[in-house]
Parts: sequence; structure tokens; C-alpha cells
Amino acid sequence: MVKKKPNEDIFFLYFIIFINNLVCDCLRYMQEGSDFLKVRSYARQFRRLYKLNENLTAISWYPTSKKPSKATSKYIKILIS
Repeated sequence: MVKKKPNEDIFFLYFIIFINNLVCDCLRYMQEGSDFLKVRSYARQFRRLYKLNENLTAISWYPTSKKPSKATSKYIKILIS
């Protein structure tokens, strides 16, 4: 049996805490929303705010002329699952 040094355990614990905080920060940022510019052509540009919903299951964008149910992408399930 290989004995671990106490420093290795502490390093591993700090690493896990760091990764956990990083993931939580990223998800929080995505839930607050990100501004993007949708470009259809030079003359047609639309500013959109993209947000991750509370359940972490879909991304929605605002403003939109679509129904709220249509202005949602559920492909995020693949990325978060």
C-alpha cells in the first residue's frame, strides 16, 4: 500500500474547493445573463440578453418577438448533465 503525504491530501482538498468555486461562479454568471449582439446583416443587428434558467436546464433570450416558450434552447441539458 502506498502512503500519501499529508501535503498531497491538503493540495487535493484545495484543488476540489477551487474547482467547485469556479463552477459555481460560472453558473451564477450565466444565470445573471450575458449580453450578445445578434447580427443578421450589416443593417440588422439585435442586442440580446441570454440567461440560464434557475433549474439549469435551458437558456432563454430577451427581448424577442417570439413566444416565451419559443425563445428558449433546451440543448443546455447536454452540457450541464
